[in-house]
Amino acid sequence: MAHYVQAILDDTVPGGATAQEPRWEVAESSWIGYHWRVQDRNGHRMINHSGGTSTTSTQLIVDKEAGKAVMVCSNTGFTGPSIPELAEHLLYGSDKHTPYAAMATMMGAIQVAITAACVLFLVFAAVRGDGPASRLAAGIRSVEALSCLVLAWTFDPWGMVPGWLFGIPLTLDGYAIARTMVRWRDLPSLPGKHLWYFYARIAVALAVVAVSGWLVWPKY
Repeated sequence: MAHYVQAILDDTVPGGATAQEPRWEVAESSWIGYHWRVQDRNGHRMINHSGGTSTTSTQLIVDKEAGKAVMVCSNTGFTGPSIPELAEHLLYGSDKHTPYAAMATMMGAIQVAITAACVLFLVFAAVRGDGPASRLAAGIRSVEALSCLVLAWTFDPWGMVPGWLFGIPLTLDGYAIARTMVRWRDLPSLPGKHLWYFYARIAVALAVVAVSGWLVWPKY
């Protein structure tokens, strides 16, 4: 990475400075180039790019005029400290508040809310493990439980709490599905009444799977 950054500073990177040229304005004093974001802030022109997963974050800021750059790698996701703000502080020594901190706080709250909702549903599924009165209902419940487990893993707040706590929703999910499957052979295929309700539940379950896939896909 150090060699790559030096090539950017020297304009010897393949393609030269073409990818770093401002092309589309996205906000005041902020543009998008090819791959790079270009920002004018506090008298500096910063070329930067970030990346990460649910458990890692990275930020690269390059100031070609000053001939310096900084790369920050963290083992926390968006729930952790403001990585872009930290990188800017390391590069310029600035402690001025930037919008990144507010964004990180908001993302952390969203992650916690999604994970909490998933865990609550898994608690309900575990408690009601004997509830489904048909194989259709059992299948719907299992699909929803698995989707919640995937979401709980993807939008994890494990950057703030120990990762082993994921065992709680994992255990709840396993118990709920196991209790449901134990009764599988004794259940009728379809419910005896209110069939329309279960067809509506199928639509909801498919929507949950679709939303889960849409949210998870960008991360993997």
